[in-house]
Amino acid sequence: MSFLPAVFAGQELYQVSLDFRGPIIFRLLPYKSFLQLQRLLQDHPGTQDTVEDEVWNLCVLEHPYDYSLGDVMAGTVSTVANLILFLSGLPDYEDKDALLQFSRQRASSELFLQIQSFICAAFPSYKPEDLESLNLHQLFLRLAQAEIISGKEVELHQLSPDNKPTAPVTKPIDFDKENEELIKSGVDSFDPHDLFGLRIQK
Repeated sequence: MSFLPAVFAGQELYQVSLDFRGPIIFRLLPYKSFLQLQRLLQDHPGTQDTVEDEVWNLCVLEHPYDYSLGDVMAGTVSTVANLILFLSGLPDYEDKDALLQFSRQRASSELFLQIQSFICAAFPSYKPEDLESLNLHQLFLRLAQAEIISGKEVELHQLSPDNKPTAPVTKPIDFDKENEELIKSGVDSFDPHDLFGLRIQK
């Protein structure tokens, strides 16, 4: 059994395959919901089956079985639900500490998380989740405004193959190559300089 995290719509998604039919894709419970279900299971152990079904319905986004789950192998719902509960709560201190170390590395190396931190420091009313609804141009406008407010220019870094932050990426855009790709895909050619008002008027 293996699961692979991926980010979609601001959430961590996980994938687990229990048989040959394909993956089950799920999200984790909000921590508040996990604590409520944990208390329910501790106070009323007889609700185990009901809780497992509820966790499946709340968290499983896609699976290879029919809608009624009639062809699911025995124990599948229980196995996945308990995996979700475990990952949602990480009961061991060592697991929580490992997650904190991993999260520190992500926060200091992933470009979007760096931008979120910088903007939120300058705009206290913003929550990190608010910034996920902005498009890229709005996001970078807020970043530029945050630089003005803080009096500092942000230095963005990404991870290199050896997991060490690299210098900011300043790769130039090859407009001719971009136009060729657009023509191949059936889109009329244009110069991004013109699109964004960057053409120097002679």
